[in-house]
Formats: sequence, structure tokens, C-alpha cells
Amino acid sequence: GGEESVKRIFEPTNSWLPADLQHRESYTVFVYFDGNRGSIATADGIFLDLTSSFRTLSEPDGLSCLENIISHELHHIAYAEWLRENECKFMSPSVLNLRKKTVGEWRENVVLEGTAQFCDMEDKPEIIQSMFFDPGVSEELFTVWENTFLEMLRGEMALNVFNNILADYYHDAALEILLAYLAKHYSQDEIDILMEEDPTYQRYRPVIHYFVGYRIFREIHDRNGYEGFLAAIADPRSLLAA
Repeated sequence: GGEESVKRIFEPTNSWLPADLQHRESYTVFVYFDGNRGSIATADGIFLDLTSSFRTLSEPDGLSCLENIISHELHHIAYAEWLRENECKFMSPSVLNLRKKTVGEWRENVVLEGTAQFCDMEDKPEIIQSMFFDPGVSEELFTVWENTFLEMLRGEMALNVFNNILADYYHDAALEILLAYLAKHYSQDEIDILMEEDPTYQRYRPVIHYFVGYRIFREIHDRNGYEGFLAAIADPRSLLAA
């Protein structure tokens, strides 16, 4: 029933949020139909594309996967609001210049995406989960992230160059990394069939702030346990201070 589904959505969300977080009285879910992307979250609510939702529901454990997708997006809204309420935001647009604001937003995205993925990582194909721990993929993405981040902080990188890097590692470069990783495990014919059977498979490309964020918080969780994870999300500035 509906109440059971809502309970199943909130359970994983709450597991990966600060213990003192208080949810809104209600959240709004908008359903749309354009086939462009699966789901997004904004301050206004959660947006679900029917095309992707129906595809998810048609798969084994589809309802559980869709609930976890909503959990992921709900986590974004709740945690972002908690950060603002607790003055943990990485920037204040009214006092920081555009460069620092841009870096702060990227750093915040690393935290928000890194933590939200704990809600639905287990629903990803095993080959995709293993990609997050591949040494080659990790070295490339962490090197790009660190170098870009530091050059921006030092004022050595123009904003347009920074934006081009982010766009590349959100789209083309990220897709190339995914295809190269799959090529280590599958033949080209198998990859072609995989992409043909699921045209949205490229959604698993390792977008840089998703990848780096998850690896940072997964490492914290694995080394320091669940309590260590909770301590980190309660004060993310201690991890990513400029």
C-alpha cells in the first residue's frame, strides 16, 4: 500500500542523514514525460520522468528501485536544507566572489551526491558498482578533480575552462570512461547489445562529483563505521575545507 511505500522510501533516506534532521511536513513529487532524464530534485520538490519510471518498474525489483530513486532525491532536499539551517553551506553568494561561489557549489555537489548515493547504490548493476573501485577510473577522476579544484582555488584557472571541464566530465569524458571500463569486461558486441537493450545505460557514466563524492564517504564509512559517517555529514566542512 501507499503508506508502506512511503515508509520504505523514508527508511533509507533517514539512515544516511544527520540524526537531528527534521523533515518538512510534506514533499511534492512532480511526474512529467519527456524521456530526457530519470529524476531530479530542487527546492520545489522531486521530479520523476514517467519514461524512466515505467522502465524501472518493468524490471525485477522495479518498485524497490523506484522507491530508492525517490529516497535519493529526497535525501538531496532534506540534507541541503539541513546544511543551510546549520550554516554548513560552503558559500554565501552575498559575500563571496563568483570564483569562490562556483568552487563552493561544486564542493557542495560532491557532498550531496556522495551521500545520497548510499540510498540507491545497491540497485546499480554489479559491474557499475565495481567501477567505483577500479584503480584506473579512480586515479583519473580524482586527479582531474583535485587538480581542477586546487587551480580554481589558487586563481590559476579561468571560469570558462572550469565550466568546460565540468561539462566534459558530466557528458563526453564520463561516457568514454564508462565505455572503456565496460570494454575490460565485455566484448564490443556485448556492449552494443547492452546499450541497445537499455538506451539509458549511459546514465551509469561516472560523473566526476558523483564518483568522487561517493568514494570519499564510502571510505569514511568503511574505515570509521556508521558513526564516523554520521560525524562527517554533520560537519562536512571539516573534510573539504579550502
